[in-house]
Amino acid sequence: MLKTINYILSKIRLLKLKKLYFFDIDDTVFSTAGKVRVVDSRGNILHSLSTDEFNRYVLKPGEEFDFFEFEDGDLFFKTAQPIQRTINIIKSLLNNELNKVIFLTARADMKNKDQFLKTFHKYGIPIFDRSLIYIERAGNLGIKANEAKRIIVSKYLDTGNYSHVTLFDDCSKNIASFLSLQEEYPKIVFKAVQILNKGDLVAVN
Repeated sequence: MLKTINYILSKIRLLKLKKLYFFDIDDTVFSTAGKVRVVDSRGNILHSLSTDEFNRYVLKPGEEFDFFEFEDGDLFFKTAQPIQRTINIIKSLLNNELNKVIFLTARADMKNKDQFLKTFHKYGIPIFDRSLIYIERAGNLGIKANEAKRIIVSKYLDTGNYSHVTLFDDCSKNIASFLSLQEEYPKIVFKAVQILNKGDLVAVN
């Protein structure tokens, strides 16, 4: 009898847990014109990389990344093009109070932050209501994007408030890092969806 009661109570607690959804921004929610520059020690620009190229680029000796264009909220507002399928998913998730939606971007803090946020508002995403949605800027941690995103995801899972977690991202390296957390959180259901170039969605696991 006691085992039955404990089982029922555990199911009730599980029903109260929320489902957590992380969305990358660049090439997942919006296609953007911003480039990451590769510069030498004198600041000379050697390459300009798209987000996809940046995810795969390995710095050579004497090179470093310059994120000037990715810090420009005004440029983001002027050039961002919506990936509508992803935006539709976000809007549908926000209709359920048991869902928590987080934007998880490799960007750091932005210049012209208000313009950056207005881009989301422009396409019907209630970005100014932090009770519904929030932006985590993995770039502020100063480490590789996939490692920074992994740390941020862990921060949320450590609260014990979530039964399911899903990542939407275009970068396979970020997805692999996210899914590697399954061993640390065996009671949480993990799912990942990769966004391809034309906005197609592919379940990874």
